[in-house]
Amino acid sequence: RNGAPGNPTGQGFDIYHRPDDFDFEKDAYRNAKGKYLSDALCDDAVAWIEKNKDKPFFLYFPDHSVHEPFDPKPELLAKYKKKIPTGLDKGITPEYAATCEAADVSVGRIMATLKRLNLDNDTLVIFTSDNGGLPYVVNPLRGSKGLLYEGGLRVPGAIRRISPWTASASSSRLPPAPHSIARLSIGTFRATSARASP
Repeated sequence: RNGAPGNPTGQGFDIYHRPDDFDFEKDAYRNAKGKYLSDALCDDAVAWIEKNKDKPFFLYFPDHSVHEPFDPKPELLAKYKKKIPTGLDKGITPEYAATCEAADVSVGRIMATLKRLNLDNDTLVIFTSDNGGLPYVVNPLRGSKGLLYEGGLRVPGAIRRISPWTASASSSRLPPAPHSIARLSIGTFRATSARASP
């Protein structure tokens, strides 16, 4: 997979991992080894952190479990079937709650790994969603997932870093005119893009 334009390595990442059987079929949420996908991806993320603990790293960990069609672990599904009455709300189902807990456990394992390796003080952790919600969960916002309105873009998030940063430079001034902002944006984008433009 390395280097293909549409893959992460074609977009500036050094490596990436994706189970071979991942697609949007219901049973594809389990990998070839028979593990639940959230567990398998988290196992790989933890191993990668352990391998790279002595140098700066960037880990992007998207958990696939909280996407339809939901395929929760049977024990978590049973737990939430007891807690959530059926028909309560279109967006809150036992299946959804069970997959949310699976994602929560994965994030907890990654955080525990950072702490165990004494990396938690200097690691910036950003937890967010990749898109806005479905139409029935974004009210009163306009738009939803897949649209460039607030309902498609506004997502919850949390940022955590224990140690304070020492800034190497600071600025409290904006460029003087809108055209300067445009120049700044274009120059900054070109300077930080993963590869040169043709």
